[in-house]
Amino acid sequence: MDRLIPKGLITTGGIAVSLLIALVTFSPTAQAQDPEDYQYWADRCREEIGNLGLEACEKAIALNDSDPALWLNQGVKYDRDLREPNRALVSYREAIQRDPDQNYALGWYNQCAVLLKLANDPRNNDAEILLPIFTQLELITPETSTTERELFASDRTLLYQSVVKSCDRALKGDDNWGTANPARAWNNIGYAQDELGQYQDALAAYENALLQDPNHINALNNKGITLENLNRYAEALAAYDAALTLDPNYERASRNRARLLQLQPDLETDPPQPENAD
Repeated sequence: MDRLIPKGLITTGGIAVSLLIALVTFSPTAQAQDPEDYQYWADRCREEIGNLGLEACEKAIALNDSDPALWLNQGVKYDRDLREPNRALVSYREAIQRDPDQNYALGWYNQCAVLLKLANDPRNNDAEILLPIFTQLELITPETSTTERELFASDRTLLYQSVVKSCDRALKGDDNWGTANPARAWNNIGYAQDELGQYQDALAAYENALLQDPNHINALNNKGITLENLNRYAEALAAYDAALTLDPNYERASRNRARLLQLQPDLETDPPQPENAD
């Protein structure tokens, strides 16, 4: 996730996350065959988008529901194409459950990405879908009352904690990342930890993201926000500058830099020094 404004300031708009939902790599388009041909529908499940893809996934799952990749691609249709994150979570959870050791990195990462969306805008969260996830992640107990269940579904602290735990499970998983990568998971962890006020942990997460991918521009921008939250303004400016070195047209880092200089005008005459400077 990529944010525009640090904590304590107005927080409307300008947020973009590592919510890139990852796909399973796919084979060339299958030729039309028997409608009961599992492989035909599985291939279409991977290849088609929107309702066509969703229909293909459902038909493949009806023929054989044991393949985690089918459930994951069904979740992608719900999330990316149909904008139904709650239903996407159901599919991603099924993908995780179908893995014998529940170490399906791609399933955990996509669950993490959707949970981050719901944490940022919890108005339409579905308690019946979220509570089993919270229970599996040991954030609540199975004995949670009905009243508490409804409250927990919109509890942003629990939601951000679930993001951290889900992406952590992805990082400890089977290294099956599809089109994703560990840097995205670390970036999402950093974002959630910043929202939880765990700024040092967030900073460490962004550093891990940048170790995985030194050109992860969102992590650089988000690192700048966390450094601002730690009152390390010169280092924050350096992070924004590093992001803009990668992409001079990167609007969020540009706006964050301008806002920071407006709040800390001395930085313009006292440029940031390297972190290891004497």
